Parts: sequence; structure tokens; C-alpha cells
Amino acid sequence: MAREIQICPSAFVIPEYPFLNNIQWVNGTTCAQKCISPVWTDSEWNMIRLVGQIIMWFGLPLDIIVILTWILSTKKRGQYLVLTFAILSILSQSTLYVSYFYPLESVFCSSNATPVSPDDGYTLCNFQSLIFLYACDGACFSWMIQSIDLYFKVVLKRRNTRQFATIYLFFIFICPLFMVVAAIVTRSYGYQPGGSICLLDGFYSTFFAYLWVFVALVIGGFCVFSVIGTIILHNLRLRAHVSSDSGSTTMNHNLSQEMFRMVKGVGLFVFILICISIKALLSPLLR
Repeated sequence: MAREIQICPSAFVIPEYPFLNNIQWVNGTTCAQKCISPVWTDSEWNMIRLVGQIIMWFGLPLDIIVILTWILSTKKRGQYLVLTFAILSILSQSTLYVSYFYPLESVFCSSNATPVSPDDGYTLCNFQSLIFLYACDGACFSWMIQSIDLYFKVVLKRRNTRQFATIYLFFIFICPLFMVVAAIVTRSYGYQPGGSICLLDGFYSTFFAYLWVFVALVIGGFCVFSVIGTIILHNLRLRAHVSSDSGSTTMNHNLSQEMFRMVKGVGLFVFILICISIKALLSPLLR
């Protein structure tokens, strides 16, 4: 009797290696879900990949400019925290530079029905998981530490914070290593079907990655807006003092105009800061 040939719908495949454990079978058939999730069509995957490339190659020159400016300008040498953010931003994209030259399946999949997992050893995808986790957490800490440092200098009026440099660098470069070790111990790295980048299992990514994004945004946001508020109040008081000394009768109007200009300025500053943070932390997800 001729052997019956199983034909699978377009969203499913017949596994190349059916003995593997992490295959998602369709009950009662020899079909399984593709490694590359059908949640996106081929054209949508191509669009996601194109957007990721555009964002990456737009952000890379900005990071390089920051690093070159720090190296070439002696006046910028004291701003070492900005340098840490640029370094981690480049590192977060480093594995993407290579993976973009390969088809999605060769990066994300160990077979047509099995995503890359810790069982596959340290493949490009697994390296991407761990390196991006380290750089993502480090960039979060870097942005948060810069905000705290500004808070010390502007709000608390501590002009010299160099004594905190060791603590700052510990949080930025050493603390993320603990997250990487935890990911290795829990074997939670690899590719999750439907994702656009190799990272962590959804449960662990919440605690090892996204939690620190939230913490950095809360603490950093508080510090940044406190700095902005302090600057606004300082300028308003200065303007009021100048107007009072000159006997101007349009002090209230001038204060309103000054506040409006300051709000526009700080709004632009916050917008740029948020864009830089999103570029470094989240844009690699649009792969």
C-alpha cells in the first residue's frame, strides 16, 4: 500500500526532526507550527525587518558622533556617563549588524519547526539574547544614573559628583551581568515564536529586562522633571527680580512669555531624550 502523504496548511510544516521536544504539534496529524510564527505575513516580516534596519543605521552614526566628540574634545571628557550610554547603545545593536545578513530562519530556527533554544548552544540567536539583555539593562541604568546625577547637580546643588563615579559605573556595567547570569541559570534565552528578536522567555523577560526599563523610566523621569521644574522656577524668579528692579509694569506678561518659552524648550529636550531612550532600548525589537 502506498504511504499516505500528509499535506499541511501554509501556516504549518512537517518537522524535519520530529524527535525534538519543543515542537508544537497539531493534534492528530504529522503537522506542526512553523518556527517563524504565521502571526506576521511574509510582507509584514519584510517590513519589520526594513524598519529595524532603517532605525539601526540611523542610530549608529549618532552613537559614533557621541563617542568621537567625547574622544576629540577635552571639555567633554568629564561627561563620561553620556559615553556609557552610547557604548551600550552600540552594543545592543551589535548582534543585529550580523544577523541582518542572514535569512530569518537561519537566525531564529534550528529547524523548520523548532526555534533556537539553549539546547542549541551559543548560536548567533542565543548570543543576541544575552548581549541585548546586558546592553538593554545597562542602557536603562545609564539613563537613570545620568538623570540622578543631574538631580544631584541641579536640584540638590552638588556641583561635584565625581565621588559617586565608582557607584555609577557599578550600576551601569556590573549589575546587568547579574541579569545575564540569571538568564543562563534559568535557561530562559533563545527565540520565542512571534518575536522579532532573540531575547528571553516571556515570563523571565518581564523580570530580567522590562522591569528595569520601567524602574529607569520612573526614577529617571522623576529626576528629569524635577530638574526641569527647578530650571523653570529659577528663570521665573530671575525674570521677576529683573523686572522688579527696572520698574516694569509688564512683569506678569513677561513671566508668562518666559514660562511659555521654557515649557517649549524643556518639552523638546524631553522629547529628544525619550526618542534616544526608545531607540537604544526598544528599536532593536522592530527587527
